[in-house]
Amino acid sequence: MNKKAIELTLNTIVIAMIVVIVALIIIFIFNHYYGKETKIIGGQIDQLEDYDGDGTSNMFDPCPCNADVKENCPTAKDECKTTMENDYKTKK
Repeated sequence: MNKKAIELTLNTIVIAMIVVIVALIIIFIFNHYYGKETKIIGGQIDQLEDYDGDGTSNMFDPCPCNADVKENCPTAKDECKTTMENDYKTKK
């Protein structure tokens, strides 16, 4: 057997393992720090949806839980937001 070829193969395997370990550590670090922003962006994207189906996105809808009401929403916006969040959680 060629001893240099075996050493070269082992060196390649060791270097590949080190690269994989470093890549996993970097992925973990980025996911830890940037995972919070992903949740914030996801919440903002949810606001672009139309919960009540009236054609106005939730962000601009004065009453996002009730399609029939265009002004002076009888439901408090915070209460409506909680209802929407609970519905989104059950859908996922």
